[in-house]
Amino acid sequence: MALDNLLPIIRKTGSNLSPEEFHHRVNVVFHDIEAEDYDQIHKDMWEVLLLQFKLITGDFSKYFEKHSELKLLDVGCGTGLGTELLLATELGKKIKKIVLVDISSKMIEKAVARSKNWGINTESRISMLDSLDEKADIILTSSVLHHIPDLSQFASDIQKRLNLGGVFMHIHDPNGDQLMNPNLVARRKEIAATDKVTSLYQWLNSSEFYKSVFHRLNRMRGKYNHIDLVNNYLLKEGVIKKRMTAKEIWSITDIHVEGLPFSKKKGIRLSEMVNSLDELSLVAHRSYGFYGRLGFELDEEFATKEKELISSGSKEGRYLVAAWRKPVS
Repeated sequence: MALDNLLPIIRKTGSNLSPEEFHHRVNVVFHDIEAEDYDQIHKDMWEVLLLQFKLITGDFSKYFEKHSELKLLDVGCGTGLGTELLLATELGKKIKKIVLVDISSKMIEKAVARSKNWGINTESRISMLDSLDEKADIILTSSVLHHIPDLSQFASDIQKRLNLGGVFMHIHDPNGDQLMNPNLVARRKEIAATDKVTSLYQWLNSSEFYKSVFHRLNRMRGKYNHIDLVNNYLLKEGVIKKRMTAKEIWSITDIHVEGLPFSKKKGIRLSEMVNSLDELSLVAHRSYGFYGRLGFELDEEFATKEKELISSGSKEGRYLVAAWRKPVS
């Protein structure tokens, strides 16, 4: 596993862990703490994603026309929102068994609680994918791939756990093949030029000096944000000896997201996934976030343009959703 990009953070924090151990522990702590407020923070995002779930499952549901009972494996399930959106589609009506998987025990607790409303046989695992003894007809990852350091190994593990004729669906990852597309870059500049308040906020937010002063004052007053809590926990555990900035922590957790100082910065590329998922065929892919943001973050004019681009089937958005199928024989 190549995690050399994390070595500067490990040296700065004085951690004695290997890059692999450091990456895993920071991820677990980050998502355990995030679980408490995840649903509220990301409520609008997941409401927007329902359309994408309906569109992509509509693209591949024909492969399950003769099936009446499907088993779903939700890898990196978080609080179960991805499964819940899949269940809200026409294809979701055929799912009769669910296995929820996450490395965060707190996320699993939230997902299990949510599953009580589904009325479907649901099991849960606090586990990494490579430790699972499961096979499924549909494997789902929602906002997960950009957290995985070794995508090639992860893809191999996915293929082993997919039934013949099954589908692997992933959604809401940065669209690596399009991030530098001139059309996407131009649209992002277009909306930034019309949004002075957001531009000012982004400028202020880009200053590590002002943020560090602000956070230090809040800590002195006993007010801790999410990043403070992650640092507090890791300091208490002895994983680190010095605090990390938000961007350093996100470089660890969102390891394939652009714009972070120590991430791999390339997004998820279908052109690379084709090689990693060599036993599967790409049966559908879509895109959204054509202005670099989600629909709820846009004013009426740009929201209308976003809907038009989604309807056109354009692949030039910031976010990616795709489905891959394992041959029947």
